[in-house]
Amino acid sequence: MVGSTAGWVDTPYTRCPADLVATARELTPVRWSRGIVHVVPGLKVDDETPDVLRGEETQVLGVLLDAPRDARTHRLVVLPGTHTKWVEVVGTSVLRFVTAMTGELHELLLRDSVLAVGRAGRQTHASRAPHAFTDGLALAMRRPGALSTVFAARAAVVTGRIDPEEVSEYLSGLLIGQEVGELRGTLALNVPVTLVGAPELCRRYAAALKQRGVDVSVHQHDPVPRALLHIARESQLIPQPEPVPVPGGDHDDDE
Repeated sequence: MVGSTAGWVDTPYTRCPADLVATARELTPVRWSRGIVHVVPGLKVDDETPDVLRGEETQVLGVLLDAPRDARTHRLVVLPGTHTKWVEVVGTSVLRFVTAMTGELHELLLRDSVLAVGRAGRQTHASRAPHAFTDGLALAMRRPGALSTVFAARAAVVTGRIDPEEVSEYLSGLLIGQEVGELRGTLALNVPVTLVGAPELCRRYAAALKQRGVDVSVHQHDPVPRALLHIARESQLIPQPEPVPVPGGDHDDDE
């Protein structure tokens, strides 16, 4: 967030649709004691429902660079987290994106709502309640609408369907399931989805997406280093790599 209003310098957002390769060349220099830092611009959706992101654009670029050129087709890159980003791309261009505050909502509800009752001092782990997450997903599938289903996590404890230590898993399944269901009507979920993020979070989102018949894969390594290297080269901050000699390439021919 060094490019945000609360960071080192307020770096402009690039309006979508935006080509990530071109956007990566629009760096903002920041002077500091050791020299100059170059900040990559974020992206914004500037329509009736405004949205912004910073940092994820570099992750998405890394995912696209890792893919073969002929595989850079229409897809969604989903980055689960506190504020999950759903980024629709074609080639190396971001058409639009949507932010879902599912992770933050999960934390707030467990800490500050009626769902916190009876959970003081309890530690929850997915392996202790594997069915609770699945049950939450199933409810989201049957009954769309988070506002009318979140209280079910409390009611399930009161009626003895789940234990208090299973509330976190149940709520996680319910919220992620509702998020995926809601965004089916907003974004093109008939295209392949690539998940990028912490393995456990990606596992949860993959389960919710597969439940709704979506073709999903998980990016297996951190895409940021490759993207930053590409940006530095494209911006001429470091030299381009020397071309690799091709065997027989020193002969004159018309091929």
